[in-house]
Amino acid sequence: MRLNLRRHVSDVVFIAVVLILLARFISITEVKPMPVSVVLSGSMEPTLSKGDVVFWAPCRIADISPGDIIVYKSYIQKDVYVLHRVVEIREENGETLLVTKGDANEYTDQSGPHVVEPYIRENHLVGKVVGIGGVPLKIPFLGHVFIALGSAGDFVSKSISSAGTPFAAVPLAIPAIAFVLLLIFWEDESAKKYKKINLILGPEKMRVRRVFMYTFIVFLVLMLATVFFAYSVVSVSVGVGQKTEPANLEVGISQNNSTSRDITVMNDGFLPMKCVIFMDGQAGEVGYVEQKTVMVNPGEHKNISVRFFAYSTTKPGTYNGNIVAYSSPFWSVLPDEFILALVNYNPHIGIFILDLVSSLIFAILVVLIMFLLSILTDELLIWASYLKSRTDTGRQWVNFKNVRTALAAFAKKYFYFLIELDWLKIDLSKVLSRAMPLLIIFIPLAFINLVVSIIICTVLTTITLFYTGMRYRAQFYTGCLINGMLIMLSVYVLPGVFAIYNYTDVASLLSSIAAALLLYIVFLVPLVLISYLTAKLVYYLAEKKEPFMMFEGDV
Repeated sequence: MRLNLRRHVSDVVFIAVVLILLARFISITEVKPMPVSVVLSGSMEPTLSKGDVVFWAPCRIADISPGDIIVYKSYIQKDVYVLHRVVEIREENGETLLVTKGDANEYTDQSGPHVVEPYIRENHLVGKVVGIGGVPLKIPFLGHVFIALGSAGDFVSKSISSAGTPFAAVPLAIPAIAFVLLLIFWEDESAKKYKKINLILGPEKMRVRRVFMYTFIVFLVLMLATVFFAYSVVSVSVGVGQKTEPANLEVGISQNNSTSRDITVMNDGFLPMKCVIFMDGQAGEVGYVEQKTVMVNPGEHKNISVRFFAYSTTKPGTYNGNIVAYSSPFWSVLPDEFILALVNYNPHIGIFILDLVSSLIFAILVVLIMFLLSILTDELLIWASYLKSRTDTGRQWVNFKNVRTALAAFAKKYFYFLIELDWLKIDLSKVLSRAMPLLIIFIPLAFINLVVSIIICTVLTTITLFYTGMRYRAQFYTGCLINGMLIMLSVYVLPGVFAIYNYTDVASLLSSIAAALLLYIVFLVPLVLISYLTAKLVYYLAEKKEPFMMFEGDV
């Protein structure tokens, strides 16, 4: 094995993105939001602060105990999810009801001078926050990025009147597509060396493998962007000859009767949005959406009728469910007939297929445009080279060679510990056998304080490897990174694996693994730096006793 940090980072990010997309697919099939939430207010301080990212697992109301932090769907604010602590559990008429309260609030959600929520029932309980000993697992501050993107997202898209502000998918996609453009247009040293040859023979043709790679990168970016587009759920309770349960939309009808309700679909953004609306759950047995697909232009509002009916053969009772709405600007390229065929067959799988097909179409279009621009750029470079060979006075707007040389010198001076690592072939089994025993101590410690555990583990791992015969940076980094990754995976995934917090679907587990991997990427450079500085110190102390130590290793 050889350590290549750049390839390692790209592999880990790729795995995390795939896991997020799989979690998205599972969430769609079960009509549930992604089991990751950003805290948007200070109502749970000091336990949770604004901008914290928390993870929750779907659960049954029977699994809730007083003191648990839960996520529930608000009764009074459509499509709003509340993250508060359970302070009391009541039993009324054989039904379990929850009383909730924010840690920083004076009153419970079900009492006080504000507009109160009804007691939380099973149908509005979304999940329980993952934590250890009552302390929720969280990523501090990361949510501020999404809050900022959410504010920017006000001009991107909104699908239904009850929808919260979606994240800005377009701003997320722009940097990634710009990166692909940079890969295509960046003129490396070999291109400059053979410019005269290219002038005579023409530019080198783009290989099929690179075309596929660029298309795949853009496709993944667009698919990841779909995770952040608007998703909306309106809870529905239909009472046929009986009383309805608390829901966002309550409809009472008798047998041999029908009625209808309107929901408003709107788009306050600048992109045309195609919205798919369908009924889910038991309410679908006595109701349907009359127009399942609708194109909403920027600034446009449209009313969609939802009809409810009860025949003489319909059993009296309460039918609960949801009106679900998904929207995406990418679906604009797809015909309504294709969309309806998928939604009528299976709306949950159909939504994911729509994302796949539309993202692939746009990825191909984006790559084709980039290649056309690349061809035009090649022609301009050849023309500029021709002029320079004739006049020898040509000027470049940007001298990329000088920029790259300066960046390389800067990296070599200040980030030497990150470069020239892959020349050494590492015996992975030896590194793991000497580094991993430390996990017995630091995995339990990580459940108390993750950051402190990882830092101390990195220092001790480096020292252990040094005094067991390791002398190279790549060996130190490999041991520290593997231990760091395993600690993060343990903290975020073990509760789900052992069902401590009742993961009842795979989406929660996949999201937790993806979160651990992304957090690992954030920690990667600090971990490597700590390992390098520790090794540097150990080498310095060892050289005091054995001067010939300076000729060993590459620290």
